[in-house]
Amino acid sequence: MATLRELTTNDQYVLQDAERLRDIDALYIKMQDSYCFAQHFYEQTNLLIDSRNQQQQHLSSLEKLYSIQP
Repeated sequence: MATLRELTTNDQYVLQDAERLRDIDALYIKMQDSYCFAQHFYEQTNLLIDSRNQQQQHLSSLEKLYSIQP
């Protein structure tokens, strides 16, 4: 698939406007998909970080409760 720069310059490709717009739309959809993946990955990473922090707090509380030295 062509990049946006290749699609918007006249030097490299000879495309009709309809073809150029179709390719730009396809590139836009691909970028939306990539963005959604990155956003989901970021959210899942934050959930993992929060979970680990909660587990560490729970462990610290248990260590204090039972007078265990870490």
